[in-house]
Amino acid sequence: MVAGSNAYATTYTWDGGGDGSTWTNGKNWGLPGTGSGHPSTGDTANIPTGAPILGANRTIATLNISGTGTLNLGGNTLTITSDYLNSFFGLGNSFNRYANITRTTGVINAAG
Repeated sequence: MVAGSNAYATTYTWDGGGDGSTWTNGKNWGLPGTGSGHPSTGDTANIPTGAPILGANRTIATLNISGTGTLNLGGNTLTITSDYLNSFFGLGNSFNRYANITRTTGVINAAG
């Protein structure tokens, strides 16, 4: 096992089926068979549509933004321990105007 990996890592896909905005509302994440939970340490977050609001400092393994998806940091910090993929500019740790991430304050920490 790789150090820092999560044996129970899950892939969550945003569908906004709960309140349509809150990261921690499990019904916003299309996780087959459960309807609950949200991405946390070791997990993957896929955001193909909508604009979840982070709401607090969080750590996840992988963030994939595609389609019309965006992410609102809400002044918080998102730490990504593995990969960040954005269909608008590809894989990597560089951010530009195509990142589809909004913030007033906050940071994305990308390591790996």
